[in-house]
Amino acid sequence: MNTSFGICILANRKMELLLSDWVLSIVKKQNWGIAVGGVSARYRIRIPFFAKFSLSTQLICRDGRWFHFLHETYRENKIWSSALIKVGITSKDGLVPAHTVTKEMGYENWGNCVGLKS
Repeated sequence: MNTSFGICILANRKMELLLSDWVLSIVKKQNWGIAVGGVSARYRIRIPFFAKFSLSTQLICRDGRWFHFLHETYRENKIWSSALIKVGITSKDGLVPAHTVTKEMGYENWGNCVGLKS
């Protein structure tokens, strides 16, 4: 599996998580959009084409304006690759502060990232 194919798989999983019913309804209601601010990927072992693997995706933290997702691909009980993806919610005025987004979602006390600054 090459780098671009791997990033596509990760992006699809991230969008699946972001576009779940409750997130999508808030984004539509507020007329917001979704933007990717950056991807940092580490490929430890090449996954052969057509090989089966598992993908774990989790929203790990937020900072001033960004949400950070961690993607890990597993095969044979080992991590074969991982990626940290920075995602922002946009409005006509630019990036929406992360605390505003989490407040709209009902998670206003959700913690910030430790050591990350936007």
